[in-house]
Amino acid sequence: MINWKRNLFFVWLSQILSLAGFGSVIPFIPLYMRNVLGVMDDGERGLWVSAFYFGGQLSFCISTPIWGALADRFGRRVMLLRANLVTACLFPLMAYVPGVIWL
Repeated sequence: MINWKRNLFFVWLSQILSLAGFGSVIPFIPLYMRNVLGVMDDGERGLWVSAFYFGGQLSFCISTPIWGALADRFGRRVMLLRANLVTACLFPLMAYVPGVIWL
């Protein structure tokens, strides 16, 4: 297989698995906030879920140029591995947060 096709396949596979993992957690965040963290009021829970989603997107928008510059400097593969490793470490830790503000 041509080198760029092999690299493209592994990047594609990595992104698909990463997005599938993230996508499988997201629908359960409101239930987690209600059942485990004790946010019972629907309005308050809606506010926290919105803040959770907004915070993730805001950090993505702010950090993308920084990680892009680091990828240009150190290599894209290293940055992809770093991002997936950090995500794999942080997602299980979400189960142990003491309150909704920590999400």
